Amino acid sequence: MTLAGALRAYTYGSAYAAGAEDRKGCLVPGLLADLAVLEGPLDAREPAALRELQVALTVLDGEIVFQR
Repeated sequence: MTLAGALRAYTYGSAYAAGAEDRKGCLVPGLLADLAVLEGPLDAREPAALRELQVALTVLDGEIVFQR
């Protein structure tokens, strides 16, 4: 699976499976903003090293709930 495919499955795919694709699953105006910002690029690492990335910021329902 490609990185893009994995990200889509984890984001939009999860929202679709929960019947919530009209409320979340992608970053577009009008949908809930649930996201995590990582301290580094995803595509510059080996898959096994992704767990080493630290979370810099987490947003839930458009509100910052964690910030490093």
